[in-house]
Amino acid sequence: MLRLLVSLLFLLAAARGAPPPGDCSFCDGGGSMTCERCAGKGKRPVLCGRCAGARKVPCYFCRADGQWTCPACRGATVVVWSSGDKDPCKICGKKGYGNCPVCKGAKSIGCPICGQSGKCAVTCGACLGVGLFPCPHCAAIPCPACGGDHVIRCGHCGGDGRFARVCPKCADTGTRCCEACTFIGVSPCEDCHGTGKVRFVYDKGGGKAGAKSCDKCGGKGFARCQKCKNGIVPCTEKVESTACPSCQSGSYPCPLCAR
Repeated sequence: MLRLLVSLLFLLAAARGAPPPGDCSFCDGGGSMTCERCAGKGKRPVLCGRCAGARKVPCYFCRADGQWTCPACRGATVVVWSSGDKDPCKICGKKGYGNCPVCKGAKSIGCPICGQSGKCAVTCGACLGVGLFPCPHCAAIPCPACGGDHVIRCGHCGGDGRFARVCPKCADTGTRCCEACTFIGVSPCEDCHGTGKVRFVYDKGGGKAGAKSCDKCGGKGFARCQKCKNGIVPCTEKVESTACPSCQSGSYPCPLCAR
């Protein structure tokens, strides 16, 4: 519909015996008029399609729960040994849960698409990103929009012809949780299971079963994860792109002069 309207403007200029662009008083000799919808910028702000203007999106690390379950005690606050004895979990401090290290318990994070502004700039649908319309009284040569190339670089994909899909690992934030320590920044000791103690019994009797401080972790119950910083690592996931729905090739015919 828009391309038909542009073509009609050119036909109108031709039917009137259009003067040379430099002599046209309607457009001051420029051969084109500024698009009022985008103020000649070719783009206009709209509500972010990801957060709908809310500036925040649900935290993908904790799935908007705000907490993580302790991997050592599974939320029970204590570790139960095969003998039935119980020791308090030192990984979570006997809480069973902890705040998500990404959203800090808020259940949401800043929108990575709009930069927490709530709006995104999209290509103007009136002028197709050109920012101009041809003057109905004259015909500029060469075209003021494309310079006579008859094609315009696509504003949706930046001329690449493809769009990157949203990363399933980090949701385009660039970071993700450490799988080695379940994003808590520490790893439960394998010997004491996060209690700082090891249980023992005598093989041939003569002594009472008991517990002692774990030698492997020094009684701490955990060791700092060497693969991350506070449970967060950079995302290195490679996401395949998809073809741009607007141009398919990075450009489209100039709406001012292409027939």
